[in-house]
Amino acid sequence: MTAYKELIQELIDARKKTGQSQSELDKVIGCAEGLVSKWECGMRKPGAFLFSCWADALECKIQLTPKKKTESA
Repeated sequence: MTAYKELIQELIDARKKTGQSQSELDKVIGCAEGLVSKWECGMRKPGAFLFSCWADALECKIQLTPKKKTESA
């Protein structure tokens, strides 16, 4: 799984843990209706700023960690 897909999955899991719907998260972030859904299913890709907004809305932070030597890009 790519780093991008891993990050999206972590954000989906975090949203589900909070019990928020995609629509509710759209409102918290302040983005267009249905945009979180499109991000989660891969129809659209958020830019860096919106990734940050998404994480903030879920009270999370994005953290980089080194790949293990056995992992490929």
